[in-house]
Amino acid sequence: MLAAILPLAASAASAKQALDKASAKINDAGSVTAKFTATSNGITAAGSITIAKQKFNMIGADFGVWYNGNDLWSYSKDAGETTLTYPIGDELLEINPFDIIHNYSALYTVSKVSEAGGKCVVKLKSIKQNNMVSTALVTIDTSTWLPTAIEATFTNGSTMKIAITDAKVSDKAPAASTFEYPANKYPGVEVIDLR
Repeated sequence: MLAAILPLAASAASAKQALDKASAKINDAGSVTAKFTATSNGITAAGSITIAKQKFNMIGADFGVWYNGNDLWSYSKDAGETTLTYPIGDELLEINPFDIIHNYSALYTVSKVSEAGGKCVVKLKSIKQNNMVSTALVTIDTSTWLPTAIEATFTNGSTMKIAITDAKVSDKAPAASTFEYPANKYPGVEVIDLR
């Protein structure tokens, strides 16, 4: 019986170690920047992300998201408006692909799926049924300990695939204004406060 259990324990420890290293790399940095391409429900969006601890912004051709640790601004070019909300619970997991790594230990059990070619794939499974993301596959580059891909399955059955490239870590944190909505760049766009 021990012979069957020990390999599983070693696999889980390795998966946890990989996520712990990735989480530490992101959390200990002054900032992390990356480019990403996300696909969900047949729609693909590309952009860049800047993260500093809990704060982040994501900018694309037709959208923008800014989170200052308290308030979340979401701009949509198609809608011609920006909404301002106060996210609660795990709502940020649906928006910021790195947040699942930051908060994994409180929300998910982990197991290793594979490791080859300098990439480690780890599966996260939700501990609670009401978590917004029920399962996720996170691919981590073991030379940088930064994620290169995240595939999330939400409780409603929809999925999102995110490819992450050009991830860079800096010791320096960006200015606080980096994570607040730059209204002057979007003249005439209505801001709808839903807080």
